[in-house]
Amino acid sequence: MLRLLLLPGLLALLSLTGCQSTSSNKPDALTADAGRAAAMARSARLSELDYRYQLTLSEYGFQGKAEIRFNLNDASQPLSLDAKGLQLSAVTINDRYLYPNYNGSQLTFSPALLSTGSNRVTLTFNGQYQTGSLGLISLIDPQDGLQYLYSHFEPNGASRVFPLFDQPDLPARFKLEVTAPSRWEVISGSRPMACNAPSQDDSSRCTAFNTELPLSPHNMSLHAGPFVRWQNTGKGLPLALYARQSQQGLVNADNWLSRTRQQLNLLESRLGTDFPFDKYDQLLQNEQALSHSKAAAVVFIQPARADAQTISYQLAHQWLGSSVSIDWWTSHWLADAISQFLSRTSQAPQAKDLATAHDTPPLSGHAIDAPGHNLSQAPSINTKAVAALEQLQAQLGKSQLDKIFQAYLQHYAGQASGVVEFMDIALRTSGRDLQPWFEDFINRRGINQLQARVQCRNGVIKKLTLEQQPEQQGQLRHQSVRIGLYHTDRQGVYLDKVLPVMLSGGHTQVTQATHLVCPDFIWPNEDNLSYIRVLPDEHSLSRSRLQLGQIHQPLTSLLLWQSLWQSVLEGQLTAREYLALVMLNASNISESATAQLLQTQLLALAEFLAAGQHRESDRLIDAMAHLSVQRAMETGSDSTLQQTWLDTYLALAQSRETLDHLASLLEYPAVRLPPLTQAQRFATLRQLARFDHPAAPRLLKEQHKQQPLSDTQQLILRAVSPSALEKQALLAKLPRMTDAQRRQIMSSLYPPEQQLLSEASQVLRLEWLQDEQQPMVFRYDLASLMLHPGCDSQWADKWQRLAEATLQPQLMNKLQQQAQWTRQCVTINQRP
Repeated sequence: MLRLLLLPGLLALLSLTGCQSTSSNKPDALTADAGRAAAMARSARLSELDYRYQLTLSEYGFQGKAEIRFNLNDASQPLSLDAKGLQLSAVTINDRYLYPNYNGSQLTFSPALLSTGSNRVTLTFNGQYQTGSLGLISLIDPQDGLQYLYSHFEPNGASRVFPLFDQPDLPARFKLEVTAPSRWEVISGSRPMACNAPSQDDSSRCTAFNTELPLSPHNMSLHAGPFVRWQNTGKGLPLALYARQSQQGLVNADNWLSRTRQQLNLLESRLGTDFPFDKYDQLLQNEQALSHSKAAAVVFIQPARADAQTISYQLAHQWLGSSVSIDWWTSHWLADAISQFLSRTSQAPQAKDLATAHDTPPLSGHAIDAPGHNLSQAPSINTKAVAALEQLQAQLGKSQLDKIFQAYLQHYAGQASGVVEFMDIALRTSGRDLQPWFEDFINRRGINQLQARVQCRNGVIKKLTLEQQPEQQGQLRHQSVRIGLYHTDRQGVYLDKVLPVMLSGGHTQVTQATHLVCPDFIWPNEDNLSYIRVLPDEHSLSRSRLQLGQIHQPLTSLLLWQSLWQSVLEGQLTAREYLALVMLNASNISESATAQLLQTQLLALAEFLAAGQHRESDRLIDAMAHLSVQRAMETGSDSTLQQTWLDTYLALAQSRETLDHLASLLEYPAVRLPPLTQAQRFATLRQLARFDHPAAPRLLKEQHKQQPLSDTQQLILRAVSPSALEKQALLAKLPRMTDAQRRQIMSSLYPPEQQLLSEASQVLRLEWLQDEQQPMVFRYDLASLMLHPGCDSQWADKWQRLAEATLQPQLMNKLQQQAQWTRQCVTINQRP
């Protein structure tokens, strides 16, 4: 039975010394320079775009007819029409048939065929469904085998289905007639109507769509399949929710649509304008390939995300991003950030933590409006942009900022615009010089660090100074902060006063704090108002060290522990020092968000330590395991918190003592611990198999008799075991597995402590990663789940070089994350 270590023993443990195919799967990524220049040259020549399509969908592919009208102000140069991977025939321009000059990606018209003014192109085409991340994607529901079609056109993916000018700064009107099997629902960007020429038999049905507001190509959409549909029949805009047949039991549709109606009314009121389209549809969807799709009047949303904030964000994007389109992919941040800003009262601390982590070493940081950034950087770029908008609101006030949004939407509805147009509207509406704000938050990369310095005498403040340290470019921002002054007593750490301050330069003296009672704890970014990285000050840590788990402002508590963890990642705090603080305070942390954050950090730290294989790693991980089971035993009054601490323990146990305890939990009830759930029983078996515990084979057989394991669970246990033969066999099968099963196996195949086994297949995995013939979803999973070879700065450099060489945004993002993780691992293990 496990010998429990109480707090003194845990702290003593920390003090021990070390003597003990390219056309169908490769997304297009236009470079910031050449691609943008060519697109701008084309858009300067074109106007009055009008697209009309007749499309027939089958189970195997699609065929269609197109009529494309446009005005051309310069017919002296060739003009290219995008049509990626389509088969074209019967091409005419201005009623003249021609043999198409088509390279598989673009159809080019010579100047002799073009007319200044009105032009008309007709053609027939057919194409195949995609299995990658762009185009019209065919998915087979693994639960019932039914087929569904989903479009994902961002970036530059609409031309995989429709011949058109595929760039965001060319909005156009679309008319679409779609013939599909009669059992399928067909969904697009406007209300469905009956076609002028109905289908000839009962096996198919024709549905027509006509967009009144001009749309950029990536804002078009087309989805089809045997969906289940729910509708909101209240007054106003028609609302609908769609799900696959196998998903219909996962959602309370009435509640979902009611919340959507509430958020719609709030946004219409705040933005001063009606919803820009004639209906609004939400499609339940979990696929990674579709997660970034933003289309007019149709959005993807996860089945588990019916919260008001998510619904509001998706709705706001209909105004910002669809009604007013982006002018280029690097302007995506503006639409997304305003949508996020409108959908929340304050930014989630975890989201800001993500952005600040990407904006500090070992990554090089980023400016928001940098010409070279792409969609792979969207999470951190957008979060930084939301912080910039929060600062703008602090400087202008909420009502003034709302007027800017309203004027922007009214002026640019049905058009493409970017940051230049937004700033022009903002300047004219506010009458303020916003250039300093723009330079500080939009044009500047990196994040400043902020630390309080306080001098007290006779129990009162003599001097309080905020020290702002520059980011990578050596520059400091002017921004508003709110300083929280706290006092401590036996019951915890309490907020006394909040002082607003405008930071200016490296040292800002807080004059209004002079002669106030000397605080025990200072937090200079109260309410998470500012885009800044707070360094806890020595005064606060020394006077409140034993009560950091009792901060009675939940947000400040969360921000503090995020800051401490970031200090570990950056080498300002050692793993040992961080764990000492955790162990001193964990017993007092009952707020679920902070407790779960600590558990996440402990699991991440254990992975870093295991990969580094430092001589003290096992001791530190064992200390974390003992702490976790102790907390599980102490939190019986909160069953949810108790279960999460128990989950953490099951994932951290790796010493023979803790593994023996895990084995006993499968057979006997434990004192002060709840019975293991089925998920926890499997997690326990997985941990025993991972470390090759001698009881694992027997306990696996016994568990299988009580409740048989699924095929995937059995594969996971084989994958995680330290067996080279098992890993070799499963590795060979990865390309043929389903996406869901493959991800499960990948995440188990090479735990961080099994580095020698991982190195044996590293060359093969790198070949797969760089093989453009492999499906993109497979390469993405490789980059996400199977690259850590250990703590080695050379590998970090390799991941960074691979990231810079790839053109696929999501793959680039994951490779950059791998590089960052590896550098952080090196930092932590240099001085654990």
